[in-house]
Amino acid sequence: MPVTIDDIRSAAEALEGKVSRTPGLRSAVLSEPTGADIHLKLENL
Repeated sequence: MPVTIDDIRSAAEALEGKVSRTPGLRSAVLSEPTGADIHLKLENL
């Protein structure tokens, strides 16, 4: 079953006010040795 933009909007509306937004930052320490663009979600902030 494919996910549609309406599914995403509905989920965002259902979660509004129930979860905290946290930043996602690029990790040079992990990105450089792997050759990938690694981002970490900083849930502890």
